[in-house]
Formats: sequence, structure tokens, C-alpha cells
Amino acid sequence: MLYTMKIGANLSWKYYQDNFEFMKEMLSNASPSLMHACIINSTRFCTLEKAKEVEAFFKDHSLPSSERSISQLLENMRANGMFLETVKISKLMDVAFWN
Repeated sequence: MLYTMKIGANLSWKYYQDNFEFMKEMLSNASPSLMHACIINSTRFCTLEKAKEVEAFFKDHSLPSSERSISQLLENMRANGMFLETVKISKLMDVAFWN
């Protein structure tokens, strides 16, 4: 199931990137919350690498009305990524811990 979620997250992010200009244009006169929802629902990641990728994308594709949401999103992704890295090197990864 986790593998399927990873594939879905990557597909969603790719779709957002590929259709960014179209969505930006379509939502230009709408409430900024609609673009925020698109961003948040297209970036469901918890790795440091993906946080860097998302940050780089938004440096090249400016959205002034969404800067705060993007900043919060990146902060959350980094916190989750750091937590994941901590778990990966902990005893929690050892099967014996769970027996």
C-alpha cells in the first residue's frame, strides 16, 4: 500500500508541474486558497530530497500569494523528512524490536 501511495504522490506532483502554467492562469482570478489546495494536495512527501525538489520548483515558478503556504509546506516536509531519517537509524527498524 505504501508503494502505491508513493506512486500516487509522484504522479500528482508531476501532473502539477506539467500543468502549472495552465492552473496558474485558470486560478488567477480565483481565491488563493484554491491554488494552495492544489499545491498541498500535489506535494504529499516526507523526504528531504523531495523538499529540495519542491523548493527549487517554486523558486523558478513564483507564486507571491502562496509564498507563506509554500514555506509552511516545506517546513513540514523537512520536519517529516528529518523524523523519517531518525526512524531509519533507530531500533524501530529492527524486526526484533517488534517481537
